[in-house]
Amino acid sequence: MVIKELLGTPIQLILEMSQYSDVLLIDAVYAGQEEGEILLFDINDMCNHMPFFYIHEMNLSEAIDSGREMGIVIPEHFLFAGIEVGGKNSEDKNENESEGNISLLLQEKLSTIYQTLQSIVTDFLNKTI
Repeated sequence: MVIKELLGTPIQLILEMSQYSDVLLIDAVYAGQEEGEILLFDINDMCNHMPFFYIHEMNLSEAIDSGREMGIVIPEHFLFAGIEVGGKNSEDKNENESEGNISLLLQEKLSTIYQTLQSIVTDFLNKTI
């Protein structure tokens, strides 16, 4: 198992993922759900049903499709766990929140988020090993 933090363009992400057969991607999302909710998507969900799904202002499904068109191998097992950071009322940001910081509501949910992610990682590893 390799754990990496990747900051870069969507294509850089796809190129990095292409080196592995099993990828669990965890990132923040703005999907209009309850803040702190964890959304799970497999590769088919990302490409077939979520064409306008963005993480960190990038369209991941377009990056995957572009990578395929360029001949980049997409991992056989791909799961995306998106942590909702915007919430349903993302325009009503907490006054104490600044760019790069998480809201107070999200801070209160961190323990639950960590426990849920730990379960997701364990389940993913058990299915791919």
